[in-house]
Amino acid sequence: MAPSGLFKNVDYVGMGGIARVYKFSPEVVVEVAQREEYQKEQIGFELSTYKRLMPHKTCLFIFHYIHYTDHAIFLPYMRGDSLESAAQQASKNMIANLEPLRLRLTWMHDLAQGAAFLESLNLSQGDLRPANIRLDHHDRLHITDFDYAADFGTPYISCLEPYGRVLGKMDPYFGKTEWVAGMLGPRTEQFALGSIFYYFNYGMDPYGDQYLTSNPKVRHYRPRDLFQLMEFPVLNRDPDLDDITHKC
Repeated sequence: MAPSGLFKNVDYVGMGGIARVYKFSPEVVVEVAQREEYQKEQIGFELSTYKRLMPHKTCLFIFHYIHYTDHAIFLPYMRGDSLESAAQQASKNMIANLEPLRLRLTWMHDLAQGAAFLESLNLSQGDLRPANIRLDHHDRLHITDFDYAADFGTPYISCLEPYGRVLGKMDPYFGKTEWVAGMLGPRTEQFALGSIFYYFNYGMDPYGDQYLTSNPKVRHYRPRDLFQLMEFPVLNRDPDLDDITHKC
């Protein structure tokens, strides 16, 4: 049921960090800014990115808008699945069944093509993770949610492990403060791809199968520390796929 006072005659799909989503028609959803001023500003920022992408609709692996108003974006309806549920399972240390190799290779291709397309526009998605990747009816992936998208060289604001990495002292852009993520660029997008590829091929997030400390309550802090030191999980499955993940 939709929240009271909003779109009473359409189906309420769900709520994200900055917007509510409603099913406007069988083929279209509308993303409506929540009431806080920050959320309205963020959806306006996301819309500016969609407008920037609009003249370049040749990439099939990027979400494109259909129509917009001051505080709403109309988007194609997909079946509703994202990779977020898989990431949630991994966070509980539950190893998922792997998809067939052919499908995993297809997904790796789709994400790489989408990220390369954005790079050709000097643009970073800025928050590349399973929640922001959607499946269509043909099991092809599409990058969506551009509220943190920005040009290369912009500070990396949304650095969420294991899809983002804070810098270590060996990194050239390491700052005076300890936990800095540096600037958006190929480095940040490739790291996110590597973590997603790892999930595809291992059925869990990086380090998702290990308790890295004796106290499980602080377990979620440790991968961040290891990533900062450039220490990554052992890759011991398919050599070719592992090589791609390692390079990311």
